[in-house]
Amino acid sequence: MLARLAEGLGLDLITLLGDSCYTFASGARTINRMNSGIRYETPFGTYEALSSEIAMKAFQPMVVHIPKGKEKPEAMSSHGGEEFLYVLQGSILFSMNPYSPTVLEQGDSVHFDSLMLHGFVAVGDEDAWLLSVCLFDKKLNQRPSAEFPDDPSGNSEGQGKS
Repeated sequence: MLARLAEGLGLDLITLLGDSCYTFASGARTINRMNSGIRYETPFGTYEALSSEIAMKAFQPMVVHIPKGKEKPEAMSSHGGEEFLYVLQGSILFSMNPYSPTVLEQGDSVHFDSLMLHGFVAVGDEDAWLLSVCLFDKKLNQRPSAEFPDDPSGNSEGQGKS
């Protein structure tokens, strides 16, 4: 839900949360120490947003902790741009319309059009950890995306935004 609000305002997520200090400039850099990012909860798990000191960046890197124990995503997400997920630890069941769900294991990755409904859950005996990189395309903010869209399969339970 926060990602959608940030999109609508033309801001990146960290700027919306109020912790950005400056706009990305030539020669700029930011260093993130372990567990120093901005944390927020979603239906998928706990996100830790990195590079929060840089406002108006083209992409948002995040580390995502997904607790084990769910059989399917509680929610599906949709936001303009692209997303890249890399499984750091554990395994996930990645769902994206219109494709069949697929298991991604440690070392696997997926790069996709994030405007398409997508979601994931940890599978197996352990929690999963992902590196997520979202590229926000301001031109795509004009494309439709509903906060709680109906699933084309007819299952409309518990879908939302990440």
